[in-house]
Amino acid sequence: MGGAVVLAAALATRLGAAAVGKGRQALHQATETAALTSRARALVAEGPVRQSLLRERANWIVSLAPALLSGASAAEAGAALAGELNALAARHRLTVARFDPIPDTTRGMVTAIRVRFQAESDLSGIYGFIHEVETGPLLLSFTDLTLSTQDSDSRMERLQLEATVKGWMTRRAETPKGAVPPGEAEQGGAR
Repeated sequence: MGGAVVLAAALATRLGAAAVGKGRQALHQATETAALTSRARALVAEGPVRQSLLRERANWIVSLAPALLSGASAAEAGAALAGELNALAARHRLTVARFDPIPDTTRGMVTAIRVRFQAESDLSGIYGFIHEVETGPLLLSFTDLTLSTQDSDSRMERLQLEATVKGWMTRRAETPKGAVPPGEAEQGGAR
């Protein structure tokens, strides 16, 4: 009988320890669930504030539209940047030797477009070109710029300009093939 009591006590101790372990596990899960619920409620409460911030940022990007490069792709925006630089170069009497688009490696709603180029002119022409690039209506800037002389004995000083100019474009959301764009879905797909 003494052995049965010891066996019963051992069994009760083992069952009690298992119950305590399961109780701790349940308490831990309940604590995690309460914390998750609390974070979810806080995010839901922040929803209107976050939506307002997104609207403000979208409006800010839209307000920049006139200063951004046109084009539906990085290649088209690069061509627009090269065209703009070519027009500015002609206006300031620069002779353009070459344009090299720099491939786009970024992904985002607003993307930098870069073009590397070489041109030559006198000091007045290069100064006017640089000034107009930096202060013109498009959001353009130089990421690097080098000036050098070709011939120090020349009466008419010719300077060679090598530079990389950066502009910006917005990426439009791409619609998968066969899908109806959001604006058209609301109008029944008719234009």
